[in-house]
Amino acid sequence: MSAISDWLEAYERAKEKGTVSLRRDAIGHPREVGARPTATVATGQIADFVVQMRGSRDPLYVREFEDRYQAISAGEHLARVAVTAACQNNPQAIGLAGGALLGAVLGTAVSPKAGASVVGAGLGVLLAAALLSKDE
Repeated sequence: MSAISDWLEAYERAKEKGTVSLRRDAIGHPREVGARPTATVATGQIADFVVQMRGSRDPLYVREFEDRYQAISAGEHLARVAVTAACQNNPQAIGLAGGALLGAVLGTAVSPKAGASVVGAGLGVLLAAALLSKDE
């Protein structure tokens, strides 16, 4: 099989499972299919890459280890796992993040100025913190 078809298959598997491990000797290097290196902090891996697969809106993140690649879907599954873990580990952080997002949206809607979303996010966090502290 070609490198492109191998990585397309890995992409489809990662979309289903979230994360897939691939032996390095069984698949071509991610750069063969146009992967770009990313700026990350190494935590045991050699390098990290992102691949934008043709015909897909979600990129595939690839972590390169000495003996394998780890392909991670950046789509719905990754978001669901991240949000679930955050909710379980620190429910108050979710409230603060929600406040920041809502505040940023409102700030952008109210004013066309560049800093409006940042000010809105800050006010959203303050309001969320006040509401969360009131619940305790």
